[in-house]
Amino acid sequence: MAPTVLKLVFGKEIRRTTLNEDSLTWPNVLKRANELLGIDATKMHVTYKDDEGDLVTVSSTEELLEAQRLAMLSTPPLLRLTLTHKAAASAPAAAASEVDANTVLSAIASELPVLSPIVRRLQNGLAAARGESPPHAAGPGHRPPFVGPHPFGFPPGGGGWMRGPHG
Repeated sequence: MAPTVLKLVFGKEIRRTTLNEDSLTWPNVLKRANELLGIDATKMHVTYKDDEGDLVTVSSTEELLEAQRLAMLSTPPLLRLTLTHKAAASAPAAAASEVDANTVLSAIASELPVLSPIVRRLQNGLAAARGESPPHAAGPGHRPPFVGPHPFGFPPGGGGWMRGPHG
């Protein structure tokens, strides 16, 4: 069998290496991750995306060989392993719940189009909370803040019929 091209992803860092068939074992992959990424890979949660799009955890040579078998069927044939801290992977991750929130919000917007402007504002708020740029900065249904005189002639600052003449 041909050597396996292995991509190790840790955060924004991606390292590429090649392993021969006889060196494709779980301990060797952990050792290679330690060398290339400068991390203790034994404290990492390692996953790959399978042929159905699921994130599958790898923690043994047997699971690694299954991942490699699937990777060899893809084009180009390479095995991409993503490493995350075990604590972040095992705790209910905020990012996962935010992705779920965006999925739910998108489903609501598609089923109830009248709520689309509200959903966009909620999604923009989620993005802002994560420090990302808003996905819906402007577009259909987007209303900029009101600028200019009030259409009924009320003074700026909320004056008008509620205040009365003594107000």
